[in-house]
Amino acid sequence: MEKEVVMHGLLLAILIVFLPSTFTLAQEVEVVECNSIPANVEEPVRSAARAAVTVVAYDGENLSAGSGFIINRDGYFVTVGHIMQRFLRSENVDYFAITSDCRIYSAQRIWTSSARFGFVPDLAVMKITDKVERISPVKISRTRTVRKGDSVIVVSSPNKLNNIVSVGTVMETSVATKLSSGIPLLYSSVPVQPGSSGGMMLSKDGTVVGMVIACDGIRVDEGDRFCAKNSYAVPAYIIADWLDFLKLRY
Repeated sequence: MEKEVVMHGLLLAILIVFLPSTFTLAQEVEVVECNSIPANVEEPVRSAARAAVTVVAYDGENLSAGSGFIINRDGYFVTVGHIMQRFLRSENVDYFAITSDCRIYSAQRIWTSSARFGFVPDLAVMKITDKVERISPVKISRTRTVRKGDSVIVVSSPNKLNNIVSVGTVMETSVATKLSSGIPLLYSSVPVQPGSSGGMMLSKDGTVVGMVIACDGIRVDEGDRFCAKNSYAVPAYIIADWLDFLKLRY
């Protein structure tokens, strides 16, 4: 059953959201702050941004949130595996997808490449299990067309704020990290924050060219974590290869 909440502030469980009978969010759990796609975002990026989702995992005590994007009209979406890291041994974890129009849906984990933070490709595939009336998949690039200096746009949910649009340029197209397993990563000047992981990196024509997995440099201020520098992304063609392996259309 679709669970819709219309609001201008925080989506709170205390507002009586109807969820499956086996699970209810604890009172005063902040799920996500609902924002509209910024008015200055123009087509075709605006249409692509509608594919963004905020991904929430919750086991009654712990809550983890990140970003993702819908890849087909069957409700499948892509996110990062490390969102599920603390829940892999839990039998009572529930997943949710909050779409760009702030509707809350139940979701299930279909496949995870790795739940270890930073271990590339750090990819997870999930599926919305409720009926969705309006669904907007995004196009994923299958080619290695990204070049140094290209403009890119990231749509993500940093710090539980959905529909946040950030812009920057590609600084490098083949960066390796200690855990990247030889997979070349995109390195960009797009500013991201905790929760941006899983966000789609778009070209100016609204095509996904990468998925944000980490930032370069974390600082801690009074217990809160902040990204100090730039962002890393898995190239879209690698995501496409995995989706082909899983025989998922996109």
